[in-house]
Amino acid sequence: MKPKKRAFWLFSLLVLLTLQNLFSLDFNSTEYRKYLPNLESFHLNIQQQSIKRDYAIFNGYYLISYESYKDLENKKPLFGHVVLYSGYIDDFIKISQFGGVSLYTKDNLRLSFPIRVYDNLYYYDREDRFYTICFLPYFSDCILLGIDYENSLF
Repeated sequence: MKPKKRAFWLFSLLVLLTLQNLFSLDFNSTEYRKYLPNLESFHLNIQQQSIKRDYAIFNGYYLISYESYKDLENKKPLFGHVVLYSGYIDDFIKISQFGGVSLYTKDNLRLSFPIRVYDNLYYYDREDRFYTICFLPYFSDCILLGIDYENSLF
């Protein structure tokens, strides 16, 4: 099996196993924290692959770690693909009149999420690390990993 296909299947399996349980949990619960080692391990694997420029493929898009993305000199070929970001909330959450939520991270990034994750982001502890997958280059349409999208307020 080719390395990219193997990486895709390993990534898919990890996401399915992790998110299957995470989507049924309250984001601030101790149950969520039980699955953090899986997200941390997943993030580390994506970082290692990104350093080698052997990007995992997620739904037809390259998945690159933020750490590798910010170090690239030519980012343009990755526009339209997705980035895995892990970090901390820095600034207050802003609600857009166009139906989205934005937050600023300690890495000076502005991430945009759908409005339905507002309740989860609002009560999230700013000292805890969060994981998200966003579209490049604007870090838009982010998916916050580890929350219950089905039961969000909006």
